Amino acid sequence: MVLLLDDRDALSLDSSPQVFKRLRRERRRIFRMYAAEFRRQSASVIRERLEAIGRNGEWDEIGPTAAKTARLAVICCSFYYAWAVHGLHVSSAAPRIVTDALRGSDVLLAPASVAA
Repeated sequence: MVLLLDDRDALSLDSSPQVFKRLRRERRRIFRMYAAEFRRQSASVIRERLEAIGRNGEWDEIGPTAAKTARLAVICCSFYYAWAVHGLHVSSAAPRIVTDALRGSDVLLAPASVAA
């Protein structure tokens, strides 16, 4: 995902501004698709965990699940923030934001049995 918001390689191509704009637009569209997929995966993980809590009566797990939900929401918002910053042509900031957001996201998206 980081490479989708890094324009250095696209700028290194000796192409017209129209080709660069088209390439940048397509990369931003693909990035939004990845961000939306992350949002769907996050919702699915949280939904499954809440269903397990309700099914098994593990009410003590509500707090950690709420914290996990908040962390996933922050990561998702970071992706859209990076996308907006990239749109403002602050190219060096967007990849750094995505890198910071992705740090630890695999652990958060892991099923409860794997993460425990």
